[in-house]
Amino acid sequence: MAPEWRKMAWELDGVVRIGAVNCVDEWNLCNMEHIASYPTLKIYPSGESYNGIQKAKQMVNYLMDKLEVEVTTICADDWDSLKHKPSTKHKAWLLFLCDSWEACQHDDHIKVAAILEGLVSVGVVDCIKQMSLCNRFGSQHGTLYWEPIEQNPHGVTQIITSNGPKDISKEVLYLLPDVNNLEEEEFEDMRTQLLLGSTTPWLILFYVGSTVKEDLELKKLSVLLFNMHVGKVNCAKLLSICLDLNVNRYPLFAVFKQGGGYEIHHGKESAHDVANFAKESAAAINVRILTPKEYYLVRNQVKFNHLWIIDFFAPWCPPCLRLLPELRKASRHLGANVNIGTIDCTVHSELCRQLSIQSYPTTILYNHTDEHLFYGDHKANNIVEFVYDILNYTGWTHSCKKKY
Repeated sequence: MAPEWRKMAWELDGVVRIGAVNCVDEWNLCNMEHIASYPTLKIYPSGESYNGIQKAKQMVNYLMDKLEVEVTTICADDWDSLKHKPSTKHKAWLLFLCDSWEACQHDDHIKVAAILEGLVSVGVVDCIKQMSLCNRFGSQHGTLYWEPIEQNPHGVTQIITSNGPKDISKEVLYLLPDVNNLEEEEFEDMRTQLLLGSTTPWLILFYVGSTVKEDLELKKLSVLLFNMHVGKVNCAKLLSICLDLNVNRYPLFAVFKQGGGYEIHHGKESAHDVANFAKESAAAINVRILTPKEYYLVRNQVKFNHLWIIDFFAPWCPPCLRLLPELRKASRHLGANVNIGTIDCTVHSELCRQLSIQSYPTTILYNHTDEHLFYGDHKANNIVEFVYDILNYTGWTHSCKKKY
């Protein structure tokens, strides 16, 4: 099936997220999903199994039928009311003008709508039946990007020259408004507001030079992360800020959250992967990156009943990267009394050497003057149980959620 799987993945790139699970390595996950034979194909979020022919064409057709995206059939009588009420915050339309019934039913329209979901509204105009409307657009076929502007109540229309869903989508992304660059004062004000208790987190892209690919992903993220602010910082211009945050590679995504903490993204830089990280990180308020100075402050806090778990890791270490999201999950179940800090030993190598950190990840629970090394499986439930086993008295556990 592998060659057919790759064909399907290529055809639906950007339309459907496609992944694979090796049940030898992830046997626990496969047991949870009741996988009894191989290969098994499941569609999420419904969790239903695909039992059809395992050929690219049949699998693509099946998934296309499952897509829940909106493509509006536009009539001349409706356009004036529709154009000012698109279902996106950018108030733009992508219009496919077609001169035959077959052209109006093209699967590419659905694919484009899936790729650009939430960014623009997608419509189809049958120019045979709606000739007057197409005449207003000045064309009887093709693809148009329509966006209203105050100076021109009729809107501005640009012709999309690309062919194919991926190329069309990329051209539309270029036309959408850019994400704001933060100046130094704006960035410092953002961090101050979060430190003072602002509940709206920020996703920031740190960059130097051209960021065409990342800028396009940021435009998607502004929709995927509708409850977060999204911005970017030019480290060539604001070098001191980037040095203070130990930004040592570009481009780099980071989440700044309530309380003043922040975390850096170490995974793939696609919009969906960054969005998943951002949501997890923002929800885990008590997880934050620590500098050497902050580490020693934390050690002093521990003496006064501030409980900390500190994870020493390296970004090149796969088990380390698998542990980070588990720490975020664990933090949501441990409650406000338990803080979690992470220290990148490739950035702070001297501190890790002084503390005799020999392997990665090394995870330590600091409780008063005691240090407890975590030896368990790198899963959230094991981390939670590890903490409860040590803190087995009511004063610490009453505010935590025992059931994982």
